[in-house]
Amino acid sequence: ICTGFFIHSVWIMSAAHCFEGGIISKTLISFSSDNNDRRSQIESLKIIIHPDYRTKSRSNDLALIQVSIPISLRTHFQILKIDEEVFKWTRKSKQNLTCIAIGFGKNTINNSVLIVNTYAIRYDGEACTCIGNIPRFLCGTVNDVPEVCLSDNGGPLICDGLVVGVANKLIECGRKGKKVCSQKTNYRFTYLCAYFQWINKYVSFYTQCAGYME
Repeated sequence: ICTGFFIHSVWIMSAAHCFEGGIISKTLISFSSDNNDRRSQIESLKIIIHPDYRTKSRSNDLALIQVSIPISLRTHFQILKIDEEVFKWTRKSKQNLTCIAIGFGKNTINNSVLIVNTYAIRYDGEACTCIGNIPRFLCGTVNDVPEVCLSDNGGPLICDGLVVGVANKLIECGRKGKKVCSQKTNYRFTYLCAYFQWINKYVSFYTQCAGYME
């Protein structure tokens, strides 16, 4: 199970690694306006994986899912806007952005529950603390250790009401093998500003993220 989010009335953004394991031409999408079992389901029309996605490194880890939403369901979701202002990249920085990420995690009885956590996000070469970082990723730690760890990927990272990233990977910088997230767990997100040229092939109003440089 992965999370995704609408960036257009017919396009959902998610992570490419959610579609590993073979050729997948269709997927089932469930969505709801709250955290309960009353969910609507639709089938995808098309799944587009970023052509440069790499499994081992999870680089270029983006997927677009084309859908057709019945009129009766169009009030059940909200389109999220992607931030078109570039963040300034630095080799070292202690500046944190306060952002939220939305996704699913497993509770104590192994049920998937929707969670929203607040994160201290960084965009620099040391953002992921125990491994190096590159300009195509943001990294951060959760402000308060949650009871439920954000264990799926593909969900949005939202700063000041705008989407800036897609959940990519958990990086455990503390004790290995822990079953719950800790304050030393880093959450890595694919930085969407780096991919406007690719997104624009399908969602034309995202033309550029001015000033982005590798």
